[in-house]
Amino acid sequence: TSAENEYEWVGVPPVQGALVVNIGDLMQRWTNDRLRSTPHRVVIGEGAAGSKRHSVAFFYHPDYHAPVECLERFCPPPPKYPPTTSGQYLLDRYNEAHSHSQQVAGESRESTGA
Repeated sequence: TSAENEYEWVGVPPVQGALVVNIGDLMQRWTNDRLRSTPHRVVIGEGAAGSKRHSVAFFYHPDYHAPVECLERFCPPPPKYPPTTSGQYLLDRYNEAHSHSQQVAGESRESTGA
């Protein structure tokens, strides 16, 4: 997304021998939003049919107990996020993503008397 309009998709033309790296959520927290985790997608552009472009998803997570807090060099202003650990952050995101299904499952158990 561009800085002018955070909801505008920006094309990234392929560059021979180059990689495009998308920053993840933990990097955003470590840098106090200096580096942003953004929504991303891969689309074959107009006139690009037959051109070679590869997209590989690779996810890396630190050790479960690794601290996730604003790094000192990025925190002259107050940190935007409370300190946590990598594992707790992932659990929180999982619970956030599945809270609706957990709520529905709980309602289902209540209606059946289970």
